[in-house]
This record gives sequence, structure tokens and C-alpha cells, in this order.
Amino acid sequence: AFFTDGLHEEILSTLTNRAPDLQVISRTTMMSYRRDPKPLAEIAGQLRASHVLEGSVRREGDQVRLTLQLIDGVTDNHLWAQKYDRTLSAALTLQSEVAEAVADQLAVQLAGGPEKTKPPTKDVIAYDFYLKASTAFFDGHFSRARRYLDQAIARDSGFALAYARRGFVYMAMVNSGINVIENPADRNLAVQHAMENAEQALKLDPASGYAHTVLAEVHVYHWRWTEARTEFEQALLLNPNLSYVVGVFVYFLTFTGDSEDEARAWELVKQGVELNPRSADIYTNKGFISLYLGRLDEAATGFREAQALNPTVYGGLAYLGLGITESQHGNITPALEALHTAEELFMVETTPAKTALLISAYGSAGLHEDARRLFQQLETLAAKETVSATTWFLACRGMPGLDRQNRQSAQRCDPCRCRWLLACRGIGETEQAMDWLHKAIDTHDAYGQTFRQMAKQRFFPELWDHPRFQEARRKIGFTD
Repeated sequence: AFFTDGLHEEILSTLTNRAPDLQVISRTTMMSYRRDPKPLAEIAGQLRASHVLEGSVRREGDQVRLTLQLIDGVTDNHLWAQKYDRTLSAALTLQSEVAEAVADQLAVQLAGGPEKTKPPTKDVIAYDFYLKASTAFFDGHFSRARRYLDQAIARDSGFALAYARRGFVYMAMVNSGINVIENPADRNLAVQHAMENAEQALKLDPASGYAHTVLAEVHVYHWRWTEARTEFEQALLLNPNLSYVVGVFVYFLTFTGDSEDEARAWELVKQGVELNPRSADIYTNKGFISLYLGRLDEAATGFREAQALNPTVYGGLAYLGLGITESQHGNITPALEALHTAEELFMVETTPAKTALLISAYGSAGLHEDARRLFQQLETLAAKETVSATTWFLACRGMPGLDRQNRQSAQRCDPCRCRWLLACRGIGETEQAMDWLHKAIDTHDAYGQTFRQMAKQRFFPELWDHPRFQEARRKIGFTD
């Protein structure tokens, strides 16, 4: 199954990169039809696709047979068919032959001329590890994905795509809102590993849009906004239709505070949905981007679409987003229902960050009993493991009624230098909050979108006009 998925991914990737005139539907969307088979004509109609490439792979020992046929999506006529018999190692180069054959049938020009695309690796076992890593990553198992990539690279030190993906995994472990590395020192080390992997990938393959995306995320982590934009633009130039490039860049554009960037972000969101019309991940991202842009109706639609496609996407994050959206609409009953569902899904594999996200959401919705209940759970977790400043920030902003006993409790279990900031903000002690905000910036004790959100007043309305808050913004490169 991993080998078949790999050929599928490589063929789509080659068509995407070398046939810019084609709009190629993503693998994520097409894989959804494996779980929910439909007639090809119906699939083409749902996706508004002019053509469908159908295929099968048979693998026996060292021999592989790939059978393909190109079908007109409107008439259901078979336009072309071909069988490819190869050894297992030779099969890794098939994507070039297939792309050229399909392009010829569709009368489109391939970029890069007639030369063959190099296989990502000649080691089939290394490739299997890479594919297993991809599956683990999209299931949210970042540590498992990294271990698979370690094994792939151990077998083939020239496997550029594995280095790029490993860098991406490291940055996901830094930026993810639900599976984040809580310890600041470990987080900084992960960023260093991400940069080293991206640089090695580019030495092996200068055209790796994946690696440029990783470098962009590294620059964002260090608040080098101009350098980050340059890397994102380069990644998009190299891989304009790949959803992971588009998706990460969209978040960057959303938090610059620039209206033109916001408009571009929204266009890229719509592009992502067009290329991934059956992807719960994409609709979840659409929901959060819409929420950040203040498009509450579109946010609710995006989250509901994600739930319909996969109720457990990102471990329940779509329900969290819907709960926040409904609370901002003033619809408290549906907000409570959505947040309780998110909590049920989150607690299958609880983390401090998940707990903090729920506390913040419950608090914003005015559901203070739920917020306090989970705040106590977070304190229990904090007594056993490191909880980052940003996690406490999310929790405490959901606790506007944080009393002195809770404040002292948060201080006692404080392994991170700026956790006191979060408690201070929660109880309105602004000057102490400013002291710890600056210490947080100086020690880089934050993750994810938190510092990016300082670009916009609506994320920090109670602090925005404070001179020291504006000084903090200037420290991380916001000059407006």
C-alpha cells in the first residue's frame, strides 16, 4: 500500500510541477475516494475535472506492473491506456514517463523539456520509510514521522526529499497548536535541526520548494519577516500548486497586518479548496484563516465542511474552531456543544497545549466553569512536565476572573521564565505583564502564531495602546 501511495504521490507531484497549465487535484482529495468509491463520471462531476487518470499497481517480488488509463470526465470515454512493467527500483522513475504521456494526450507543454525526472531515491526501502513518515505526519504523529525519516536518511544520505520533510516535521513540532514541544530549549534545538535539514535538502536539490518552505518557517520563528517572505515566494514559484506550500504561506500573510496580504491570503485559501475539495485539513485551515480575517460565516462553513469529511481531523480542532466561531456570533448553546465535542476528542491524547486551547475557548465564550475545571487539570499537568509560556498565555487569557490563589499556583509550578506574564494578564496586572512579555521575547519563550498575532490590534485589544506593548512589537519587527 505504501508503494502504491508513493507512485500516486510522485505522479501527481510531477504533473503539478512540470505542467503548470494543468490544475491537478491533490492526492488528499483523491485518496478520499478510496474510502468512498464512486463511478468515475460522478467523481469528475464533483471535482469539475475535465479528465481522470485511473490506475492500479501490482507488485510481486522485485517486479511491478503499473496500469493506467486516461478518461474523459465529461463523456466517460477512454482516451489512452498503457501498461508499464518494471523492476522495483526502476519503478521509482515512472512518474516522468507517465507525466509525459498524459501531457501529450492533453496537448500541454511540460516544463523542463523532455529530460527524465530523477527519482527521489534509488533505495526502495528508504522510500518506504519516507512514505510511512508521510502517513504518520498527516495523522499528527510527528515523533513517529521523524523516526521513519531518520531511517530513510540512514539508508540514503542523498535523499533530498526526506531531509526536506524531516525539516518540515521539526517545524511542525515547534508550531503545532496541539502537539508542540513545550520546553523552550528543546524548541530552539528543533528549529536548528529544521534549518540544517532544509539546507542539506537544497544542497542535494536546489529546486526543493519544500525546503524553502522550511527555511521560511525558520525565519518566521526568528521574526525575520522579510527573509521569510522571500523564502515563501521562492517556494511558491517552485511549487505553485502544492497545498503544503500554499497552506503555510497563507498563515504568514494573514498575520502581517497588511490589507493586500490579507486579500492575497484569501485568494490562496480559495485556491487551496479548489485543489483539495475533499480535504478536511484544508477546510479546517480555511475555517481558522476565515476566523482570523473576521469572516465568521465562512469560518463556520469551513469547520462544518471539515467535520463532514473527517470528524476527528487534527484530533478535533475543527470542533474547537466552530465553538470559537459560534461564541463570537453570540450563539452560546451551539458553541458549548462544539467545544464539548472538541474536549472529548482532545482528551483521547491530552497535551498541555490542547488543554490551554480549550480553556481559552471556554473563557472567550463566557463558559467560566468549564475553563476553571480545565485550568485545574493544566496545573496538575504542570506539576509533572514543562508547560510553555505560550500555553499558559492561552490558558490565562481564558480566565479573566483568575483569582490570587490560582495566580500563586501558576507561579509555583513555573519552569518557564515568562509564565508569570500570563497570570498577570489574566488578572489585569498590566505592568507585570509587560515585564514578562519583554522577557518572553528576549528568551524566545513562545511558539506558533502567538507573536505573529501581535501584528493586529484585535488579538490584543486590552494591551494595544500600552507604550511597552508597542515597544515589544518593534522588538520583533512590527514597525507600524
